[in-house]
Amino acid sequence: MKTREKRAGQRSAVLLHIVACKACSAEWQSDPAIRVACSECKAEAGQPCRWQRPHGYGFHMRRDLLAMREGHLSACDALTWDGRHSRHAIAVTAPVQLALI
Repeated sequence: MKTREKRAGQRSAVLLHIVACKACSAEWQSDPAIRVACSECKAEAGQPCRWQRPHGYGFHMRRDLLAMREGHLSACDALTWDGRHSRHAIAVTAPVQLALI
């Protein structure tokens, strides 16, 4: 019986995607740079840039700098050449409350 309960709990786990900086370990619920429109590729606010650069950057530099100027994104505390966060999405398991019937 305990094995069935354990398996049921594992199946109901919810994966959440958060955004974290590889350099300084800062975390956000969603990418702060996406709150502003991109002047380079014309992606609207809420939409990702339309290309992926090497080295893990997924947004144009101008978009990141605009997000920093508007206060949506802070400068990276780690030693980076441009002060930008090296952001990537990671999946984490959310705690789940199981209802017993």
